Amino acid sequence: MRSHQFVSCFAISSVLALSGLATADTFELIGGGSFSGKLLNDRNAEIWRIETTDGIEIELPKNKFSSKSTRIGDREKQYIESVAAKDDSIEAHREAVKECIANNQKLLADAHYERIVELDPADKQSWAALGYRPDKYGNWLHGDRIQKSLGLVKKYEARGWTTPQARAIVEVEQKQKLAKVEINKKIERELKNLGNPKTGRQATEFLRNLNDPLAIDLIVSKLKKELDQGRNGEFYMQVLEQMPGTTASASLIDLAMNSTNQTIVDRSIELLMRTEQSQELAILAFLSALGSKEVKTKDRAGSNLNGIADARCIYQLINTLQSTIVRTQAVGQTNTVTNDGGVSASTPSVITTKTPYNHEPILATLTQLTGENFGFDKQKWRQWYAEKFADTNLDLRRDW
Repeated sequence: MRSHQFVSCFAISSVLALSGLATADTFELIGGGSFSGKLLNDRNAEIWRIETTDGIEIELPKNKFSSKSTRIGDREKQYIESVAAKDDSIEAHREAVKECIANNQKLLADAHYERIVELDPADKQSWAALGYRPDKYGNWLHGDRIQKSLGLVKKYEARGWTTPQARAIVEVEQKQKLAKVEINKKIERELKNLGNPKTGRQATEFLRNLNDPLAIDLIVSKLKKELDQGRNGEFYMQVLEQMPGTTASASLIDLAMNSTNQTIVDRSIELLMRTEQSQELAILAFLSALGSKEVKTKDRAGSNLNGIADARCIYQLINTLQSTIVRTQAVGQTNTVTNDGGVSASTPSVITTKTPYNHEPILATLTQLTGENFGFDKQKWRQWYAEKFADTNLDLRRDW
């Protein structure tokens, strides 16, 4: 009789009142891990909207989930059959907790923990499992209440608590990731449609008007692939030109600094010069590259600045006219026959050589920018700069 009462009063009422718990889907992720929740949209959609059992709504691509993800029903039946055979004792509820946790039925497990603390209010393990913490007076307060009183919110797609601002940032980043996946899929699809007589016109129109910054990474990767194949990449450069504001500036700077195709380099610098903001970003990037330890990077940066008539670059160009190339060479042990017929062995050593390197592209940029040419004589350049630009008391003895 006691077992029957427990089933009717607790198990069945729990399943009905907490139907969202017992009837939650199980979502298994590819690579490991799973969680319970409710699918809010069509199971055939490419992006699944899921409300987890913790009440957090997330969106993830369908292909992130294993085919083993299960629908509702099986675990519900298993739970009802198992709990029907148990009585209303602490031991029975502990056993039910273990079964629920094994079946990823966390909230049902919590319901059994709640019954345990009703039967034994001193059970610290169950209070802790429910998220309660004892205060200094011995009262149990729920951790959620404590965190909320501190102005915190639950983390997005993770356990724990954080500030509303930090959660908002993560939410935006996640939405951007999903939006990026979608726009990239559409671009790939439209690129394939270009050669199709039925869909070619629509694909051309889409790509001609594409100005979504989320597409930049894909466009740049395709541009570089084309260049590696010996093609000119003009189509993808045109798409980069369509991007709004300074959103493509970082990619254009990268192309200007690293592309081996001079046409692409020149075009990138030209596009960077379109607005004051993108020009400032380019100047800062190229000036920063002048401080590189790589002579080729310095040469490229100096050459790129040739297309930017900005007097603020002059002094740093002067200071990087020359570099020192340091080379080390290991000298192994050598054996020498002595006068008495013996053998003398030398000690292995390392020889270091320092060779001055003149940056011709930097000198060319300086000459173009100033109309002067003092070769690689830094001291003359500095003297000229002091007379031309410095206000007073410029210390020309500094050797940068």
